[in-house]
Amino acid sequence: MRSIYLSPFFLDTYNIYFSYVFYPEYRKNLYADLPSNLDTSFVFGLPLFSNGRIFHIINVNFKNKIVKKVFKIPFYILSVIGIYLFWNFFVLLIFINIKKPDIVHINNGGFPASDACNHFVFLLSLFPKIKLIYQVNSNPSKSNKYLIKIINSRVNYFLTHSKSNSSKLIEVGFSTNKVKSFYSYFHDNIIYENSKIKNDFSTHFNIVTVGFLEKRKGHSYLINSFQILKNIRNDIYKNTHLHIIGSGEQYDYLNGIIKEYNLKDNITLWGARKDYLDFIINSDVFVLSSITDEDLPLVLLSAMQNGKCILATKVAGINEVLKDGHNSILLEVDTASLALKFCNSIIELYENKSVRNFMANNVLEHFSNTFSAEVYFKNLNSLYSN
Repeated sequence: MRSIYLSPFFLDTYNIYFSYVFYPEYRKNLYADLPSNLDTSFVFGLPLFSNGRIFHIINVNFKNKIVKKVFKIPFYILSVIGIYLFWNFFVLLIFINIKKPDIVHINNGGFPASDACNHFVFLLSLFPKIKLIYQVNSNPSKSNKYLIKIINSRVNYFLTHSKSNSSKLIEVGFSTNKVKSFYSYFHDNIIYENSKIKNDFSTHFNIVTVGFLEKRKGHSYLINSFQILKNIRNDIYKNTHLHIIGSGEQYDYLNGIIKEYNLKDNITLWGARKDYLDFIINSDVFVLSSITDEDLPLVLLSAMQNGKCILATKVAGINEVLKDGHNSILLEVDTASLALKFCNSIIELYENKSVRNFMANNVLEHFSNTFSAEVYFKNLNSLYSN
């Protein structure tokens, strides 16, 4: 949503209020990413209940599957009997009556995904004059037909950033004329110029990936590709380093694979980093290893914007904005052979600097010609003002 609440085009046209489901870690990261001279009075953390965040915390902190399920049961019950719904209604009703918005833009990670997002739609059924945009950032899942009917009847437009996901929203049951798709825009210019990163990167061929450590992101296949590389081209392996930026419930699992194959000298799990853009800028290759449930990852736009050689999978919006062999190497998502494909592609890019430069130049040109804050504003404003 930074492309909205930090955009001069939107700020000159609208009075914007940005609200989010409050929890301390998110608030800390949010304010760390905001420009230091920015007036943050437009930002509101709302005490909403949603099991998505709670279940994520449980998944991160407990390894045993049975223990995870036991801890989730009471929260699931609270959700089912309607406690979350009534509380969220109360909080959101106060917020709506204080701010009196003309437009509400809901940003949901998927569908049905966040309870709080859908509760907001229910509430807005009481305020039919408010324009409602519902953004879905990942593959939607089949859901209760009555939920879909209620959401569909109230939302003015559903927004996604890939044709693949727009088709899936229609398949789920949302009205074709309400589903809109256009590319997002993300201009990330917060560079920390970490000299240590630059110095450390000077001694290796560096591969960087950025994203939540979730199964759908496919990090395990990328790590396994290094095990293959170690066995078949140890000369390249010894001079190559994989940097994985991000946090999430698969951290321990991925770290276990790294230890099992003794790859710790060539793979680093950095956790969440504010200076992730420094890693991207100083990389030789940027990788997206997602195997499912993507739309158009904003971090991909950061890599394109900085003219990086990109190795990625053919998933949703990734496949729509990149062209294999021209501005990237794109791999089919066949999990049985994906690790080997990554390995072979790494060898190819390592041995052919001219290929890396060719793709990097083309992807930068494509970004410059395709993405802009002004185009994104015109597309989104057409939904806001229609």
